[in-house]
Amino acid sequence: MLKPLHRKKIQRLGERSAYPTLVEEVEQSLAKCQATLFSNDDLGIVVAKPFFHQDKFGMLVWVAIGGKCKNAIERYLPAFEAMAKRSKGKFIMFETRRKGFRRLAPKFGFIETHPRGGFFVFKKEV
Repeated sequence: MLKPLHRKKIQRLGERSAYPTLVEEVEQSLAKCQATLFSNDDLGIVVAKPFFHQDKFGMLVWVAIGGKCKNAIERYLPAFEAMAKRSKGKFIMFETRRKGFRRLAPKFGFIETHPRGGFFVFKKEV
């Protein structure tokens, strides 16, 4: 079960992203241990889950809502890469509608792959 503040922020993200069932899907996945929630004031909220893509196992960063840290990607990406490697994942992937990530993601080693339903999709091998 999500904390009320997390639920509210994920609900807002879903509404802004034209993904109105996001919060319910996240809660169901967390309850079934199919996703993991990471949260602190510095990081914000991140929900990650195992993901198969092109017959490879990896990690999908399903939800990412920034906290107080101005450089959260730079600071926390190594920990997520290590987590993906420990679980035998071959990549980290995320989707966004935010165009600014087309400039930002390559700075952290992500490449833009196929667009999906209005989302930009980024992937990084680990």
